Amino acid sequence: RWASLLKSGKDDSIFGAFYAFAHLPEESFEAIASALAESIAQGKGLPTPPAAAIAKRFQSLRPKNFSEVTLAYAQLFNEAEKANASDLEAIRKVTHAPNGLFKLPEKTERFFTKESLVTVQTAQKALETLNKEEPKIPVAMAVEEGKIENCRVHLRGNTLTLGDEVPRGVVQVFGGEHFPKLADNRSGRLELADWIADKRNPLTARVAVNRIWGYLFGDCLVRTPDNYGLLGDRPVHKELLDWLAATFMEQGWSFKKIQKTLMLSNAYQMSGKGDPKADTLDADNRLFGKRKRKRLEAEPLRDSLLAVSGQLDETLGGSLLNTPNNDYVTNDQSGNGARYSAPRRSVYLPIIRNALFDMFQSFDYGDPSLVNAQRSSTTVAPQALYQLNSPFAMEQAHKFGDVVLKQTLPSDTARLQFAYLTAIGRSPSPQEVARITQYMQRLDNALAKSETDATKRSQRVWTSVCHALMACNEFIYVD
Repeated sequence: RWASLLKSGKDDSIFGAFYAFAHLPEESFEAIASALAESIAQGKGLPTPPAAAIAKRFQSLRPKNFSEVTLAYAQLFNEAEKANASDLEAIRKVTHAPNGLFKLPEKTERFFTKESLVTVQTAQKALETLNKEEPKIPVAMAVEEGKIENCRVHLRGNTLTLGDEVPRGVVQVFGGEHFPKLADNRSGRLELADWIADKRNPLTARVAVNRIWGYLFGDCLVRTPDNYGLLGDRPVHKELLDWLAATFMEQGWSFKKIQKTLMLSNAYQMSGKGDPKADTLDADNRLFGKRKRKRLEAEPLRDSLLAVSGQLDETLGGSLLNTPNNDYVTNDQSGNGARYSAPRRSVYLPIIRNALFDMFQSFDYGDPSLVNAQRSSTTVAPQALYQLNSPFAMEQAHKFGDVVLKQTLPSDTARLQFAYLTAIGRSPSPQEVARITQYMQRLDNALAKSETDATKRSQRVWTSVCHALMACNEFIYVD
C-alpha cells in the first residue's frame, strides 16, 4: 500500500509530498518503500503530516536532483525542530516518533553497497571484540541529590500526619547557630560535611582519635566511645585526648598518620607485665600503665587459621557475592549466596544481617544492624567449642598437619619446632617437647589398633597436635 502511494504521489504524507515535488524516478524510492512496508507489516502506526505544510516550503523550489531535494528537506526539518509554528508541529512529531518514518529497521544490511557492507561488518566484529574485553568497572552505593526541599515535622512520628515545614540546617543544641544559611538550590549535604569536619568543631576529631586509640590499645581514653554526653564516661588523660585531636587535624585528618604517631610512642610499646605497685594503684589499667592483653578479633582470627594452614588467598579486590544488584542476597525462599567457605581474607567476606557467618557470631562480631564503636571481648565456652569442633577449624588443623609433614626435616622434634614457630611465633620449651612427644606416641599406639597404615596414623597425630596449637591462648591472644 505504501509503495503504491509513494508512486502516485497523492498521499497526504511527508513522503508523498517528497515524490510529488521532487519528481524523482520511482527507483529512488525502493529502499524507502521497502522499509515502510516492513514497518506497516509489524503493525506500527505512522503519523502523516499534511502535504500542504510541505508544499508551502517548496513553492519557490524546483529541485533538479536528489541532492537538492535532500538539502531542501534538511532545511525543512531544521525549521520544524526550532520553530513553534503549528503547520510544522506534525512534521516535528514525525521526525521524533519512536516508531516513525525515520526509525531504522532492525536489519539494515540491504541498504548498503557491497563495499560498504564489508566495512560495516568489519566494524561490528571489532565492536563485539571490544565489548567482550571491556573491564568490569567497580561500583559502590553512593548518595545522589534528589529534589531539594525542606521536610515537614512528622507529628507523633507519623509520616501521614505532617506539621510545620522545617528549614534545612543543624539542630540548635548541636551548635546549629553557626551552620551557614543555605541557598534554595543547595541540599546542604556538602555544607554539613564541612561543618562536621571544621577545626572549630573539636568533637569530631576527639571522637576519631579516641576510637583509633581504643583499637590500638584495647580500651579507649573515653570508655564510652558512642556517648560523650553527661551519661558517658569521663575521659582519662584529657590533655592527651586534646593533643591527639589537634595533631590529627594538623596532619590533615589522616588516619594513617595518627596511627603511625601512636604506634611509635612509648605507650604503645610498653610491656604487658606492668609494675606491681602500678597494678595496685590502677588494677583496671585505666591509666594505661601497661599493655593490655588483646585477643584477636573474629576477622584476623579466621585469617590466622587459614594462614598457618597454607590456605589463605591473599588476592586483592573482587567480591564473594554473585548476587545481582538490587536482588535478594538471602531470604526465606532463597538459599544463602554468600561463599563463607572461600579462603579469601575476611575483609572480603560479605556481611549479611540475617545470615552472619557463624564464626563471626561466636567471636564478638558487631551487630551489623547497629552502629557499634567498640566490640565486646568476651570469653565464653562456645568460642572454645568452635575452635575444637567446628568443621572449619578441623579442616584447617588437617591442612596445617599436611604442611608440617611436607617439611623436609630430620625428626618429629624439628617438625614440632616448625609448628610452634608457624602457629605462635616461638620455639617450644623442653618441657613442652617432652609432653607433646609423649602424647603423640600414646595417640599413635591407640590409633594402631584400627589403622595399620603408618602414614595415615602420622597424619592424624599431627592434625591433633596442630589443632591443639590453633586452639591455645597464645594463638588467639596478642601479647
